[in-house]
Amino acid sequence: KVIFFALLLSTGLVGCEKELDINTNPNQASEDVVTSDLILPNALHNVGVQTALGYGWLANWMGYWSASGSFNPSTEESSYNITNTFQEGKWAGGYNTLFDLHKVEQKSAEEGKPLYTGIAMIMKAHLFQNLVDIYGNIPYSQAFQPTEFPPPAYDDAATIYADLQVKLDEAIAVLKTVTEVTTRDKQVDIVYGGDTQLWIKLANTIKLRLLIRQSEVNANPTAELAKIK
Repeated sequence: KVIFFALLLSTGLVGCEKELDINTNPNQASEDVVTSDLILPNALHNVGVQTALGYGWLANWMGYWSASGSFNPSTEESSYNITNTFQEGKWAGGYNTLFDLHKVEQKSAEEGKPLYTGIAMIMKAHLFQNLVDIYGNIPYSQAFQPTEFPPPAYDDAATIYADLQVKLDEAIAVLKTVTEVTTRDKQVDIVYGGDTQLWIKLANTIKLRLLIRQSEVNANPTAELAKIK
């Protein structure tokens, strides 16, 4: 028995010989293994969060809501004594989600997944429009390029609006190239389950909303309206 266990122990020790790189964490995600289908579901969820939440202060200012007398109002909000931290979550949350969508757009294009590319482009247009409507001029053309543009320039709001129409046209064209929607695609797309026609309808709806917001300055929206079918 002693000999048997000695042999077993020695075999085990030999079998356990392995080079370990203590500077590499095998459990840490790296850029090359994080594919677009792993990012998109959470990004879509966060688009919903950014769309649905956090506009109460604007509703109060615009008269859509009225403050209740049963609780103390926000002094900063009601006095317009705005600091640089006021509602910063809307700005940070918007750009955090936009960064994820930007990565989906880049990675899916490299992976040959036009469904994800088109979805990311439409959601980016939606969030960028929301940010323009709230803040006016915002980082756009230089956004998400921290190495080259630290910090990014603020683009003119009207210029961004015009470019969003172009991006939505491009997104629609990309979605029209989708020839197959897999079971995995339906799982990843937590909004429309991979239905490209519904995504195209959403893109056209956003295009119409852009035109409505420009109705006082865009005297000839015919060309854009003609694209919507």
